[in-house]
Amino acid sequence: MTSPQLNRKLYKPESVLGSRLQTELAISILLRWGVFTCSLSIAAGFILQILQVPALSNDLIKAGLVLLISLPIIRVGMTVLLFLIERDWVFMFITLFVLMVLLGSIFYGKLN
Repeated sequence: MTSPQLNRKLYKPESVLGSRLQTELAISILLRWGVFTCSLSIAAGFILQILQVPALSNDLIKAGLVLLISLPIIRVGMTVLLFLIERDWVFMFITLFVLMVLLGSIFYGKLN
């Protein structure tokens, strides 16, 4: 049988769990709206393509695809900010490192 003191060490306080749930909720809302926006942009581009408006349709499709590709980077950036607000320094620095690696790989890829 475990003691109450051991149980307190194993489980996080509800305030920490609540802030983590809010963080996950904020990230999920960002991703949902991002995918929804991408879908609308690409769908509008396809509709305009059918209606024979090629210049605008291509731009809308490209914008939707660029946003869809950039959503993971936006998610990592938002996670850095949310960990900074929560003052969770370990996860903030780890996520900041991941963001720097992602951005560095993009810029390195453009250089080569």
